[in-house]
Amino acid sequence: METAESMMICHNCDVSLVSKCEKDEIQKCPDKVSIIIPVYNGANYLKEAIDSALAQTYKNIEIIVVNDGSIDNTDEIVKSYGNQIKYLKKTNGGVASALNYGLKVMTGGYFSWLSHDDKYYPEKIEKQINCIKNCDDNTIVISNWTMIDSNNNIIKENYIDSRLEESSACFLAFDVKTFLNGCAMLIPGIIFVKFGYFDENLKSTQDYDMWFRLSSKIKFKIIDDQLLYSRIHPNQGSFTMTDVLYNTDLIHSQIIQSLSLEEIIRYFNKNISELEEVFNSFYYNNYKQTPAHILKILIQYYIQNNEFNNASSVINRYFTKDLPIEMKDVLDDNNKLLNLYNKKMSKNISNYSRAKNYYISRTKSTFREYGLIKTVLLIIKKIYRIFLHGKLARKK
Repeated sequence: METAESMMICHNCDVSLVSKCEKDEIQKCPDKVSIIIPVYNGANYLKEAIDSALAQTYKNIEIIVVNDGSIDNTDEIVKSYGNQIKYLKKTNGGVASALNYGLKVMTGGYFSWLSHDDKYYPEKIEKQINCIKNCDDNTIVISNWTMIDSNNNIIKENYIDSRLEESSACFLAFDVKTFLNGCAMLIPGIIFVKFGYFDENLKSTQDYDMWFRLSSKIKFKIIDDQLLYSRIHPNQGSFTMTDVLYNTDLIHSQIIQSLSLEEIIRYFNKNISELEEVFNSFYYNNYKQTPAHILKILIQYYIQNNEFNNASSVINRYFTKDLPIEMKDVLDDNNKLLNLYNKKMSKNISNYSRAKNYYISRTKSTFREYGLIKTVLLIIKKIYRIFLHGKLARKK
């Protein structure tokens, strides 16, 4: 029978919900690692996840399984392990609520997230605890990870870009090569006490919201080893939940808007072609707001560096075409940017106007020599050349 305590659901990111007793417990077991496994109808792979946690070479651990209202045989599987694990049950509230529940009852000094369909390498915790002991309490350790399919076949190995250690916010914003995998991390429990918990209002981006909120407060340390098997299968939440793409697009665009142009250019080491590749990746994967904000960044960069031809090319290519409504909304709200473009181009425009008037003043003599059609074509050709290529003529 479930007790009232076992049905407790923690809400949002309220640090005040953490009791003094819970804070004291974290301090009592500083080297213990709490592996928390949230599960909802995950019986297919849950046993592999639990077995991988039990097989860790680092033994000062506790394993907490949080059953988030499953209606399959999850309960039967978990109970078969007896007192080897701590078992918590609650009504369904989403991954964030299950993680928060586990975080608030754990007794370890460190938190390690394990999705019910993923697996750890045996040395995952040992290597990460040895690394994190040399770091301060505001450092999260993260490893590379191996992507596997439903039959445990290796799909690919993912490697964390070293720039994560320099700017985690930029990494989160432009993560087209690999993403920030929460199950590849080891996190000091005190971080949640100080900065808050997963937002339970978010059903598919609770992790990226958390890492973004932490990005200005903590550091990441990369271990260049494969320490997690991350499974891809048809029944995982990212494929079955609705609005995943919309919510992912939204969180990426929010992170991008928080960054300054200087931060972004520094992150890409002025390699604008890489930023253009990032734009293409988001754009062709049907993101809307994110590529629109990247376009704004590209235009700002081109204008700032007097690359007017490139700015004109982007404006003509994307600001005038039939875009998806979400992307068009972002670009339409861009008058300041276009005004900046016009201001930067004012000298060119002024010269363009003088040159245009000069050529028009020559129309009569040109018409007598070449005829109407050829005269119009010549004028159009020269104006086009003046405006786009800056080959301005001036009659003195």
